Amino acid sequence: MLVVLHAIALFADDQPPVITFSVSSPQQITETSNLVFEVTVTDAEEASLTLDLTLIKVPSPIHIEFLVRLDGHNGSFGYSAMAGTSLNSPYYIGFVANDGVNPPVTNIMTIVVLPPPPPAPVPVELTDARFFTETSFAFRINSQSSDSVNIIEASTNLVDWSVIGTNHGGLKLFIDSNLEGPTRFYRARTSQP
Repeated sequence: MLVVLHAIALFADDQPPVITFSVSSPQQITETSNLVFEVTVTDAEEASLTLDLTLIKVPSPIHIEFLVRLDGHNGSFGYSAMAGTSLNSPYYIGFVANDGVNPPVTNIMTIVVLPPPPPAPVPVELTDARFFTETSFAFRINSQSSDSVNIIEASTNLVDWSVIGTNHGGLKLFIDSNLEGPTRFYRARTSQP
């Protein structure tokens, strides 16, 4: 009796490569800050891989660095958000992996650029407040910063404010000669020069 055995090898279909980032997408950064992350490509069949960058939607001008390591399929990406780039945000950077068998695979990093935070308020000290006459009120303002402008405003109702002067740092005397009504409010607001 002759028995013939047929061995049939079953191979799984070749799987496409997978691109992963060391951070999640989307990433939020503020203008004039940097974003750096690692890009890794893996392949179930351990095929020879390539990794490329494609710019889908980016600001102009743009400052990026993309370094692919010697193995050809791992890299690091760096982006510096320039001033003004929050206006057209978000931006899209594509990373393309190819294993030579499957169609190229793309994974997209979304970068949301936020405007810079407002400047910190400058402490303003009110001293020596007193009436000069029935219609004049005087006070001194002392600001510790000469890099900002303090706008001094007055109001009778805490809704409508009018500018009565400015202070560019240091100690300054303000005299309000337009006292009207039974109550008068004052505030100092900081702006950039």
